[in-house]
Amino acid sequence: MNEELKRFDEYKATVTRLFPVLPRDLVNGWSIQDADAIVLARFLECYPREPVFVLEVGTFVGTSAFHFACQRRVSEVVSIDTNISLAKLADLVVAKKNQDIAYRDAEDFGPGASPNVGVLDVAEAALACFPEQWQKVRLVTGTTESVHIPAPSNGASLVAFVDGSHGKERVEADLRAIFEHNPYAVAVLHDCVEARTSPAVLTGVAAFVEASSIGYRFRLFKQLDTLSASPNLGVLYPETMAEQLEQAARGLLECPTSALFRVSYLQWRASSGQQNRSRQQNQVRCENRSEARSRKLLPSLRLRGLRDQKTQQAFRLKRRTRRLAKRKATRLSRKVTRLRRKATRFSRKATHRLIANIFYRS
Repeated sequence: MNEELKRFDEYKATVTRLFPVLPRDLVNGWSIQDADAIVLARFLECYPREPVFVLEVGTFVGTSAFHFACQRRVSEVVSIDTNISLAKLADLVVAKKNQDIAYRDAEDFGPGASPNVGVLDVAEAALACFPEQWQKVRLVTGTTESVHIPAPSNGASLVAFVDGSHGKERVEADLRAIFEHNPYAVAVLHDCVEARTSPAVLTGVAAFVEASSIGYRFRLFKQLDTLSASPNLGVLYPETMAEQLEQAARGLLECPTSALFRVSYLQWRASSGQQNRSRQQNQVRCENRSEARSRKLLPSLRLRGLRDQKTQQAFRLKRRTRRLAKRKATRLSRKVTRLRRKATRFSRKATHRLIANIFYRS
């Protein structure tokens, strides 16, 4: 297993070496993890039918396709993907960083993400560096509904690996397309345990099983004693091959009751986590809106402050002018009063003199 994990890491290192624009943590985070890789290898090793034809839904940069091609019992791998361009992938990561707090610390794309290079081009270039695995792999652009799903040749058994879009409708559509063409197929689904995506994936599985005319069983893969992390995988298979598959994969699958409680717990945890994330996102949105509103209001507030300042200056100037005018009027009034008093005294003296002159003359 250590050798397989070394090859697995070597492939991811090859991807980032050939395309340095891709962040390594994105390649690691959006690919299957080491625990998933080990459990998948064990499952294929004990699969009751041989050879195995793997149909993969969701190639990304080809890490899981490479891992399947490394398995001894796998004869062919057909991997289907919509082939999003690196430029659109970079925009998607930026949008996730802005909307989801969990992606805030995600590493940014390097410069030069081309709109003409898709993820299948990355997978093809990386797989070409491993000729033994590359000859087993065929890459197809499209979805399970838009392309013809090939039938296994040479009596091979179909094992589908569903790791495309994680919405409920998309998962249901992928399972419907797989089992309509191959009623005895087995589907391994990724992201059945992770708290963010598992509710939608499990709801898609439940919707497909409920709408189907034949019976299916769904089980989660259990954590192995040699692993420190739980695999993020579940398996869906028809009732007709349940006994054979469960006996062959004994020790890898959770028992139905514990899986049921575990799924319920995961859904509850995802629901509470989603509520917490929604609260945090709403808080961030409110802070961003308040900041944007403040930025918009800042010029008007400054203008209003200037207006208030000018108004206060004009009021003070007007009050001062009135005070000065009142003082001037008071001084003028006092001066007039003094002049009147002086004139009165002068007229009295003149009158006294006139009377005295008349008296003395007479």
